[in-house]
Amino acid sequence: MRMTTIPNQSSVPMAYKEFDDDGRMKPGLLYERVAGVCEELMRFTLLTRERPTISSVATASGRSANLIA
Repeated sequence: MRMTTIPNQSSVPMAYKEFDDDGRMKPGLLYERVAGVCEELMRFTLLTRERPTISSVATASGRSANLIA
């Protein structure tokens, strides 16, 4: 599908129990795991920000996206 992915992931079982009344996630192991995924996503985003994506380099027809009006 030509999308950027990161190898790290985390799930939050019974997520409705993991948030306080203000909507913030409660401190704990699950919070740390989700924060780690977010940090990795941010690092990966910064590393790949200046690189063109496959969809901006070529189209399905094989022509450069910059040449298509």
